[in-house]
Amino acid sequence: VNRLVLLGLTVAISVALLIAIRQAKKGKKFFIRRIAGLEAIDEAVGRATEMGRPVHFSPGIASLSEETAAQTLAGLAVLGYVARLTAKYDTELIVTNRMPEVLPITEEVVRQNYLSQGKSENYNPDNIVFLSDEQFAYAAGCMGIMS
Repeated sequence: VNRLVLLGLTVAISVALLIAIRQAKKGKKFFIRRIAGLEAIDEAVGRATEMGRPVHFSPGIASLSEETAAQTLAGLAVLGYVARLTAKYDTELIVTNRMPEVLPITEEVVRQNYLSQGKSENYNPDNIVFLSDEQFAYAAGCMGIMS
């Protein structure tokens, strides 16, 4: 019975996806809801710039080899946008990492985005740090940086 339910769901989702693809090819515009948290990034970076304060960013606390890797990958995508903004506004960016394997990726994401804004001289690799892979030690380290 469970297999039949899964088969039915798979078929239904596949049909819905094919219909949506066909409509998109015909030129239909789909509504994509804006995410308030992502909308607030511009304001937060602008505010930090006005106050002369650095921006702190954490790409997530998951590693890239666990089932929760998607949240870290999404965080890295957002980091790229934040790095572009901070480079554009000449605002200091501090990135903290909980997992050591994410550190070189965050360094490269920030470096590439500073380079894309023509501000490679403002890129400071010392502002991208690994704190601890222990959750509460990482949280304490972040609090220390922010205070």
